[in-house]
Amino acid sequence: MNWSFTIEEYDLPSANVLMRQHWGKLNKDKRILEAIIYSFDPPEFPGPVEVNIIRYYGKRKRPYDPDNVYFSVKPLLDVLKKRKGRAKVGLGVIQEDNSDIIRELRVSQERSDDGIPRVAVSISDLPCEG
Repeated sequence: MNWSFTIEEYDLPSANVLMRQHWGKLNKDKRILEAIIYSFDPPEFPGPVEVNIIRYYGKRKRPYDPDNVYFSVKPLLDVLKKRKGRAKVGLGVIQEDNSDIIRELRVSQERSDDGIPRVAVSISDLPCEG
């Protein structure tokens, strides 16, 4: 199974923003992101997956460093994984955000052709081993 969606007029927060953000604001931003992704009618992937995320940055932005672009997808992955414990968000699209479930995570970035930031996400099933 494959599932893709694009969040228009949205940019991934940089590592500096995430590290300095108040936990309450971060939780609120995750709940908003959860509502947006829920509107795309997300399926559930029961096993290992491959996740591809492309950050299209706007005309007034610049590309993140490679380590920062990977760090910036953390809130997005938190929203996609299954909610457990005291977590406030979690759609259950993927079971967990560890390397047993996300076998391949590719994050890239490109300048947006029209200058509008967006994030494109694609999730694909991988065959279970065993």
